[in-house]
Amino acid sequence: MSDERLVMALFAEGNPATEVAQEASTGVPAATYLATLEQRSSDMTQLETKKSPGPGRGIAWGIAGLAIILTIFGLYIAFSDDDGQVVDQTTVPTPTTVLVPESETAILPWGGPGPRAHLTVMLPDGWEVNDGWVVKGDDEDRPSFMRLGSSVVANIYSEPCSSTLLDPPLGPTVDDLATAFAGAWGAGATTPTEVTLDGFVGKQMVLTVPADADFADCVAGHYMAWRDTGGGDRSFQGPGQIQESWIIDVEGERLLIEASYFPEITPENRAELQQVIESIQIEPE
Repeated sequence: MSDERLVMALFAEGNPATEVAQEASTGVPAATYLATLEQRSSDMTQLETKKSPGPGRGIAWGIAGLAIILTIFGLYIAFSDDDGQVVDQTTVPTPTTVLVPESETAILPWGGPGPRAHLTVMLPDGWEVNDGWVVKGDDEDRPSFMRLGSSVVANIYSEPCSSTLLDPPLGPTVDDLATAFAGAWGAGATTPTEVTLDGFVGKQMVLTVPADADFADCVAGHYMAWRDTGGGDRSFQGPGQIQESWIIDVEGERLLIEASYFPEITPENRAELQQVIESIQIEPE
């Protein structure tokens, strides 16, 4: 019991000593002081009632609190992995498409008087072997056309449209062929760079047929590239055609590997062609 309530109890019992002591210490008549204490006691009781909810309100607050806890737990489960680790939903990886076509092995002979070795490549679905080359698409459908092959080059055409062979013929080395291409093609040839292909060293360069070349003005309608050691000629299929060239020394013999396509090639086809190039294996006898 508080001091004030004890005083009120004493007053209620009519204790004269208490009344005299109160009046002597405060100068307030006992009856007035008692009325003040009774009012303060009533105020305190009301305040305590407001602070202490009844049973119904306590249950309601308890249910609300449980609902909040269950909601937080459910969110934790939803944003966690199987090990209970919280997953950062702001860093979801962007889906990517990986090109994994069906493949089969193709063997290509070197161009020349007879195969002394061969190339092995892995061909995605839709490619075919055609006269010693691997090909996909039709040159009339420029975005889809791709081809890859190899040749043992005997000489090149110094004037592709007039079918004029280089005279005197080029020498037998890798550098001889790279230098001849650069001279005959001028701005249509990139500077040769060092390269290693399947462990064999050589030079890499790109040849591009002029976009304004009119094949109808060429001899027999052919824009010529080179002649192999078997007498076969390589000609291009249309203006703007691009030829990636690898001139490789294979155990003392010069080998030209080339992949060609048009500038309109789709990114998907270009990636597929690159897979074929990267699958090349050179197998001398």
